[in-house]
Amino acid sequence: RELLDDGECGFLVAEQSAVEYASAIACVLQMSALREKYMRNGLARVTDCYSAEKNSQEYLSLYRRVIAATS
Repeated sequence: RELLDDGECGFLVAEQSAVEYASAIACVLQMSALREKYMRNGLARVTDCYSAEKNSQEYLSLYRRVIAATS
């Protein structure tokens, strides 16, 4: 799964492509509504996917599976 959803939280550009990178930057600088959308969606994604609560629950689940597999 990508860290960034293309078109929802930002742009995915080709690796090492200065032209695509510059184009994406220009786009969000010029389009305030798009910039606001990306900011809202990006914050929601980070909050949902990377919270301390979510991470601790995922580690706990992993530990339980490992213990169950080795018992």
